[in-house]
Amino acid sequence: MKTMLFLLLCGMTFCLPFNFNRNSVETAAVHHVVPAGDVDTISFSAQIQPILERRCNPCHFPGGKMYQSMPFDRGETVVGHLDGMLKRIKDDKEVGLLKQYCAEQLAR
Repeated sequence: MKTMLFLLLCGMTFCLPFNFNRNSVETAAVHHVVPAGDVDTISFSAQIQPILERRCNPCHFPGGKMYQSMPFDRGETVVGHLDGMLKRIKDDKEVGLLKQYCAEQLAR
């Protein structure tokens, strides 16, 4: 019985670093920060919107109480409210992507 419990715990420990709830596209968009010089632009729909859907849903998406004044399914809204978003989003990689996206949009 102790051996079975030990093997079960070892197996669970091995699986903990992997997050099986995310799809591979979303994981790649969140955890892979591309240096600004390597790519022309950050894709709003592929890289930024998935972050916002996880962090700011349901309030800032259709049907949410803040959607009318700050719709986060539009890139231009994100650029105008970066400081407010960074108060809630703390992940360094996500913050880096958001800042890079906004900088690219403002440079246009």
